[in-house]
Amino acid sequence: MSGKIPRLRGGRYVQAYPEVLDSPESKALSKVAQLLLFRLTVKCDPHSRNGRIAYSVRQAAEECRVREKTASAAFDELQDAGFIDLAMVYPRNERKAREWRLTFFPSPNGKQPTDDWKGWHTNNFEA
Repeated sequence: MSGKIPRLRGGRYVQAYPEVLDSPESKALSKVAQLLLFRLTVKCDPHSRNGRIAYSVRQAAEECRVREKTASAAFDELQDAGFIDLAMVYPRNERKAREWRLTFFPSPNGKQPTDDWKGWHTNNFEA
């Protein structure tokens, strides 16, 4: 042993906020919506890509190992809950994936997080 410190893994890291992940709002999501939110977070670099996260229902279905109808419902659930916003829709003939924005990250244009998800659980699922 040469006494050298082993190299850590290279690549990016995923920025996650316990305020979001441990919130009652996040925990109230279906398991597929929670997984999809994680996958979107992995694809997002909050300093340069938020608002331009290209991710299709087909890609989500493949990566989450669910049917396209289930993946589409998870996108709808995340939008209704305020975790994501649809940033760009392309015409079908262009065959491009929709682009998404995570509401708990700032946008590259300097726009601060809107945190639309806060209060969703308490407003929609009174205990």
